[in-house]
Amino acid sequence: MVRKKHEESAPKKAKVTISAGKVMAIVFWDCKGISLVDYLPPNTTVNAAKYCEVLTKLRAAIKWKHPGLLSRKVLLVHDNALPHAARTTQMLLENFKWEIFTHPPYSPDLAPSDFHLFPALKLHLGGKHFANDDEVQAEANHWLRRQDTAWYHDHWRAVTQRLVCLAALTVYLEREDLINRDQATEMLLGADVPKNFHLDLEDFLSGTLQLASELTRFAVNSVTLGDFQRPFHVATFLGNLNLGFRLLNLKNDSLRKKYDCLKYDLKKIEEVVYDLTIRGLKELDISPSA
Repeated sequence: MVRKKHEESAPKKAKVTISAGKVMAIVFWDCKGISLVDYLPPNTTVNAAKYCEVLTKLRAAIKWKHPGLLSRKVLLVHDNALPHAARTTQMLLENFKWEIFTHPPYSPDLAPSDFHLFPALKLHLGGKHFANDDEVQAEANHWLRRQDTAWYHDHWRAVTQRLVCLAALTVYLEREDLINRDQATEMLLGADVPKNFHLDLEDFLSGTLQLASELTRFAVNSVTLGDFQRPFHVATFLGNLNLGFRLLNLKNDSLRKKYDCLKYDLKKIEEVVYDLTIRGLKELDISPSA
């Protein structure tokens, strides 16, 4: 409550203007741009029947925008949402002969739409006033079309590099070895890799460099759990990885910056190894059989 003197005028109040409500959209996009945007009517939820209807529209859009793609291989990134996992949806995808790239659980950074596309779109729409839902859809469509191919390509590259990092981490945890390019491609797409697909060398190297940060955290957490040998193994692995990248003539670009991060991670793990050594924990055996 604001108290005022008798001779003062009443304070001005902000007037709230009514704007458009929430608009729900299903967006399909790849490294080249938007394939399909389907807006749902108000008070509508996405169930299996509705999602199958949208997938049918997507197939027609791909046939029109990317001639010949349907005869090769369509890879659809899916999570475990109920409309995606429904039996009717799975049967339709089998009929289309599309393959599903299962989205890893608890990995929001690997969701291309939730982590890359929608936040940028919400940032653009924020603070703007729209009289109705049609204006919201028109502005969203204009923004999506305005982004060039490089913008979409860069966001998909970030997801690809992260997936390579996870594949490399899996190989290291299984046999403490460095993944190669062919292994990463097979782990991402399976044994039946399309002839027109190749894993970009820079994406593979960037994903491999991200592995250093994961292993550094893994080694530090291992020490807190009593595994004093793990940092020595990780330090040896990262040292060899560093020697390999030193042989490359890296330009002053994003790959070079990620290599600099590798050197910082190596320094951090070397400090952990040094601390364990001076404490006399280097030769301590903590295996389960001990």
